[in-house]
Amino acid sequence: MNKFNTFIDMFKNTHNFGYPGFHGDINLINLIMRLAKSREVFIETGTFFGHTSFFVGKNLPHLDCYTCEINFDHYLISKNILDGLDNVKIFNNDSIDFLKKIILNPNISVKRCFFWLDAHGYGFDWPLKKEVEIITKNFKNYYIFIDDFKVPGLEKKFHYDKYKSQECSYEYIKDNIFGYHYIYFPNYNIGTSYFEPPTGWCLISNEQIDLNLNDEITLDSKSKNNLYKKIPQVLKKIFNKCLQR
Repeated sequence: MNKFNTFIDMFKNTHNFGYPGFHGDINLINLIMRLAKSREVFIETGTFFGHTSFFVGKNLPHLDCYTCEINFDHYLISKNILDGLDNVKIFNNDSIDFLKKIILNPNISVKRCFFWLDAHGYGFDWPLKKEVEIITKNFKNYYIFIDDFKVPGLEKKFHYDKYKSQECSYEYIKDNIFGYHYIYFPNYNIGTSYFEPPTGWCLISNEQIDLNLNDEITLDSKSKNNLYKKIPQVLKKIFNKCLQR
């Protein structure tokens, strides 16, 4: 039996341990598996040890998967775990450079994309605002899941990341979301994971999602405000078209 001196050493010599990623949250996983059927591309920022990208690549083989990890040790561990999954590509990049490379490929940015943003935590400045800005400005059709997110009204039920002045919340990213969008939060208030305590998340999309088919989510009231903001933009476009005739 090998003797591992560090946690990193242990993971360098093992595989996925059967951990599914997405915190093992059954409600979240069921939702993602259902929504992902209509997607063509999975893009993850913050691979860590590759559990999430392994789970997606293995269970959703129709998806082209792209993931990035800035920490070189973590990248090597994930690369070992993901070896053999032909539909998964991993990059040793920070998330901003990674997303900028992705949008240079027009065959990706026009497809139906599913994002899992997890490149935030403790001890550094988060790229989250810029990630959201790049995605909402450049991708035609998206579901953006943000991990470790503050769930309004359920702050004591679900864990969310907070570091110095950075709080993983809608207020933190709202000015970086461009264009028309809907905001969804968990429609449950208890943890459904055998692996971890309840962890919050958010789903942002430029498509409306059927809540009758996806009862794990609820539409946030801020989405309604977004509807009203869109009306002047639409009227302006119609007016400009009339002037051109």
